[in-house]
Amino acid sequence: MLRTRQKNDLELDEAAGSEPFTVSYWVRSTAKTGKGRTVDKGSHGCTKGWHSAVNAGKIILEASDGAGCIHHWDGVVADGKWHHVAHSTIPGKTAKTYIDGAKGFADFAAVEKKKSLASPGRTLALGVSFNHNTEFLTGQLDDIAIFNYAMDKGEINELGKGPLLEVLGFVTAVESMGKLTTAWGAIKMRQSN
Repeated sequence: MLRTRQKNDLELDEAAGSEPFTVSYWVRSTAKTGKGRTVDKGSHGCTKGWHSAVNAGKIILEASDGAGCIHHWDGVVADGKWHHVAHSTIPGKTAKTYIDGAKGFADFAAVEKKKSLASPGRTLALGVSFNHNTEFLTGQLDDIAIFNYAMDKGEINELGKGPLLEVLGFVTAVESMGKLTTAWGAIKMRQSN
């Protein structure tokens, strides 16, 4: 879900790459080895873009402007429990990662060298590296949101209090009718009758 403060839609490339943004999600994993992407908007092999992942049981934010990668490692989340993760990013200035409301690291100063993390044409992918069909997440994701501004700790703590619908009071959901999972469920229901 892309959430913005304005009523008009923004290009995702602008809302999450060249301008300040916050990505927020809940993750549950037990994978202590390997890498599984949670939210992917590029940076596979240090190409332009960014992604968040569970890597060797820890949260990682990888960002690139096409001229090399920077990595931001944070606390362990591979314990089978649900954890709220938020990356509050201002390209060319800072990135802060919060796990369960606590800032995992101080400001990620290396992002100062990355003026834009935009990845035009890259599809937003959840739980996988979309363009390469690799790095599948071993775990579960829930309540994924991208905001077009860098949230402060207080706002992120609010997000971590529960489901987005309860915290924000409204959510713009994706229409489920006609989607693969809904159609497959209908087929399976007909077969079982």
